Amino acid sequence: MDENITSAKSVGEVVSIQGQAHVVYETGTRELSKGSELFQGEKIVTQEGGQLEIKFQDNTVLSQGGNSEVVIDAYLYDPED
Repeated sequence: MDENITSAKSVGEVVSIQGQAHVVYETGTRELSKGSELFQGEKIVTQEGGQLEIKFQDNTVLSQGGNSEVVIDAYLYDPED
């Protein structure tokens, strides 16, 4: 895992996955599975035929299809608001 991510708070998690998906860092990759936490700044890549669903802290769900990339550039959520 990237050093900058390890101290960060999770913005969501993988709630469903089929096939292969991983997070890509400059220093390597991290394989994703159901329950994997996701963090701001991560690049999520699915392989051909793969798909996953991410549930964010605000209960928003993102579906990602196969052979695609999603980057969590920024995530702002304050449960107190």
